[in-house]
Amino acid sequence: MNKPTAQSGVAMVEFALVVALFLLLVFAAIEFSRVMLEVSRTVEATRAGVRIAVVNTPPAGYPGSTGPFTPAANSPVFTQMQRQQPRLQPRNVQISYSISDAGSVNRTENIPIVTVAITDLMYEPLFATLLGVDLDFALPAFPSSLMGESLWTLEP
Repeated sequence: MNKPTAQSGVAMVEFALVVALFLLLVFAAIEFSRVMLEVSRTVEATRAGVRIAVVNTPPAGYPGSTGPFTPAANSPVFTQMQRQQPRLQPRNVQISYSISDAGSVNRTENIPIVTVAITDLMYEPLFATLLGVDLDFALPAFPSSLMGESLWTLEP
């Protein structure tokens, strides 16, 4: 007959392996949730910024004669965007104005298109930072555009 073998300590080893995998999954789920929160905040910031930009006076050189520009830190567009995404800096925001060929027959001038984009916004993973590992990465660019039919209606 087979002689029984000692099984003491096996449950503890199995528990250690299972807990390690479980904690890895929990931390990965938390980190994924944080990334999705930052993506959502960034998308909402671009939407808020373009809504404010289409109802304010454009910069000198409008339309389309200048490339994308960065708003000042105290501009209404940037202030509204920073309410949605607090980590935003003026260097991360680009606003551009272009001309659309679409429009109404009754309208004598072309309709401008305002595009607000957030670029080079870095995400710092929480658990990698706690472990001392640098895994920062840039979130994707998030452009948002609206037709600026109401430009020049509100002054900041």
